[in-house]
Amino acid sequence: MRVFIFAILTLMCFSINAQAITYSGSLSSSPSVGIDCNGQWLNEGVTTIDWSITSNTDGTWGYQYTMTVPESANDISHLIIETAAGFDDDNMLSWTHNYSYATHPGLSAENPGMPEDMSGLKFDNLFGYSVTIYFAAWAEPVWGDFYAKGDTLGNEAWNLGFTGLDTDPTAAAGNGSLNNHILVPGPIPEPATLMLLGLGALVMRRRR
Repeated sequence: MRVFIFAILTLMCFSINAQAITYSGSLSSSPSVGIDCNGQWLNEGVTTIDWSITSNTDGTWGYQYTMTVPESANDISHLIIETAAGFDDDNMLSWTHNYSYATHPGLSAENPGMPEDMSGLKFDNLFGYSVTIYFAAWAEPVWGDFYAKGDTLGNEAWNLGFTGLDTDPTAAAGNGSLNNHILVPGPIPEPATLMLLGLGALVMRRRR
């Protein structure tokens, strides 16, 4: 009986891990309006954010975001990616840039123009006109918001779906944008799912 249960669990894990999923999308200040921005980021070119979210073979998800602002503007200072309720900082596995996980204050000197407080991952000192960040986490993607600030006061950007008292869409993740929202880390998987994914990853490693 135990062998049978193990075989079923293994098959389930292989099924989960074999079906790699990638969701991608983009928002821009022009021509397809999806970003609200100020200052040079609005007046001297196009500001964009692109994302690619991929399921990894070990059950984690890889999150990649590229923020690009006009070259004539000053560097990007920081980028905040919202995390949904239920996300846990302990489930961050790897990252390319230093970050802080907290509830970041909106309409403040730290985040001018940000419509309201936002819980999420803040990546600091990015220094560049086009910056790509990547991290892996035990967190499936859901719809949410972002905010970015430049080195110069008055250069800020956020998705148009991010407003005061904003309610993020609850629809399943997909390609493109939904109501001018982006894909962000959601709740961590249930313990039973984590066990299945971990078992599948272990079996795959042994087969290799």
